[in-house]
Amino acid sequence: MKQKLAFTVDVEDGIFLSMRDEYGKLIPQTERVLINTHQILDVLQKHGQRGTFFTLGMVADAYPDLVKRIANEGHELAVHGYHHWVLTKMSPQEAKEELGKAKDVLEQLTGAQVRGHRAPAFSLIPDTTWLFDVLGELGYTYDSSVLPSNIGGYHWQSFGEDAKRVEGAHGPIAEFPLPVVQLAKWKIPFSGGGYMRMLPGPVYQQLMKRYGKSGAVPIHYMHPYELDTTPYPQWYKDEFEAKGTLKRIKVFANKWNRGSVHSKIDRLAAMYSCITMSELLEETQF
Repeated sequence: MKQKLAFTVDVEDGIFLSMRDEYGKLIPQTERVLINTHQILDVLQKHGQRGTFFTLGMVADAYPDLVKRIANEGHELAVHGYHHWVLTKMSPQEAKEELGKAKDVLEQLTGAQVRGHRAPAFSLIPDTTWLFDVLGELGYTYDSSVLPSNIGGYHWQSFGEDAKRVEGAHGPIAEFPLPVVQLAKWKIPFSGGGYMRMLPGPVYQQLMKRYGKSGAVPIHYMHPYELDTTPYPQWYKDEFEAKGTLKRIKVFANKWNRGSVHSKIDRLAAMYSCITMSELLEETQF
C-alpha cells in the first residue's frame, strides 16, 4: 500500500504578485497562472490523484473555468485569500472581509462548501492568532498556515509540529502545520516551495519518506509559477534591472531550478496516494 501524501497547491499568479509586491506596479492577472495550474492538474489526472487547491479569489474571478476544472476533477478548493495580503498587514476586520469574499467566490462557482484556508506566506504567527476567530466566524473548519520553523520569514516554531485543534471565539479550528526536518540547530520546512525546487529530486523524496516513517502524513505544497520556465516579458526584465542587488537576488532565487519541478511532482504523484486536506482532517485523531 502506498504511503499517503496531502498534495496542496497555492494558486496564485506569480508574475502579477511580483510586479505588485516587489515593483509596486499593478498589472492584470496573466494566463501564466492558468497554464501552469493546468500542468499540475494534468499530472494529477495522469496518476488518478487528488489534491487541495488553495486558490486566490482574484484568480477565481479572472479564470472561473479553471476553478470549475479543479472541482470537476474531484479536487478540493480552499481559500488562499482574495488579494494575497499577508495577515500581519491586515486587521481582523479586514481579514474577515478578505477571506469571506474569497470563500463566497469559490462557493458560488462550484456549489460546494469551502472548509479550508492557508494564509499567504504562511503568515500565521503568535501576533496573528486572531485568525482562528475569523475563520470560525466565517465557517471554516481547518487551516494550514503555520511553519513550525526557525528560519526564513514568517515562522512559529513554538506551535509545534503536530496537527491540533485550536479553540477560537466561534469554535475549534484544526491547524495543520507544514512538515519540517531538523538539520543541526535549524528546522527546515522542506516539503515544498523553494526547498522543493532547490533540493535534488532523490533528496526531496527521501526527506518525505523520512517524515512519513513517524506515521504522519506529509503535506506537500507548491505554487503554479514554480513550473513557469518561459521567458518573462521585457517590461518585467526592465523593472528587474532597475532594482538593487539584494532585490534582484531575491527575485532570481525565486526562479532558480524551476525546470526540475515537473518531474518532481510527477514522481510524487506516482509514489504516493495523494489525498485532500479535508480527507486528512477526517482521518486525523486530535
